[in-house]
Amino acid sequence: MFVLAQPAAEPTKDNPLKGEIDLDRKMGVMCEFAHAWHCWHMEVFSEHADAYSGQLQKKHLAKGAGATKARARRRDDIILLAYQT
Repeated sequence: MFVLAQPAAEPTKDNPLKGEIDLDRKMGVMCEFAHAWHCWHMEVFSEHADAYSGQLQKKHLAKGAGATKARARRRDDIILLAYQT
């Protein structure tokens, strides 16, 4: 992470692309960090195992229809209230 805190390199006469190269290197470091954090998070919270076994999908599908109907009812109630006043 120390790499990201440093200011970007300034281009010089000898190397006009020095700043671009430095920014490209920093982007690579940020992407590597984000990927590592994502993998760590998925493992720590067992999301990889849940995704593999389909547990989250089953849970979301089970409550999907009821949640959609409840949201539609709330929306319809709000619309009716707005037209009644």
